[in-house]
Amino acid sequence: MAAVDIHGLTDYDKIRGSIGATDNEVLDGMLDSMDLPGQLVADLNSWLTGKPYATIITEGNSGGATEEQLLALTRLKLYALWYCSEKQARHLSLAIPASISDGKSQMKRFEGVDFEALRSRCAAAAAAEKVSLKALINSETEVITGLTVAVASAHVYDPVTDQG
Repeated sequence: MAAVDIHGLTDYDKIRGSIGATDNEVLDGMLDSMDLPGQLVADLNSWLTGKPYATIITEGNSGGATEEQLLALTRLKLYALWYCSEKQARHLSLAIPASISDGKSQMKRFEGVDFEALRSRCAAAAAAEKVSLKALINSETEVITGLTVAVASAHVYDPVTDQG
């Protein structure tokens, strides 16, 4: 099955892979019902005010992208991955069966998994990427304003000669 792309930033296969699940365990329909693309865009628009995410994508994908633009795009992609992974992990305990049986044999795949700890790790990774991206974007667009005062001074008193 082809991976469902989320605004060129991540896809369903990467999101599933971030928690170690397969497309048989976390179906595309489950992820579709969460509206991850809509949630991601709403979130990005709420805090990425200095430069819209679409601009970061365009600049990062351009042929003459600078290292900072490529880094910003990479950070944005990592943020998108971990943000969507956290959203997935939030509902995972309800969606993934801990044991699967066909009557003869039984498989226990996610038994004993601490889904809250998994969600917390995804959220922490997203938060770290958000901080890095904000710092990178702000360093590009920050304008220093104010008055710089230059002060010249000269010694009035010389302790060696005791003259002043």
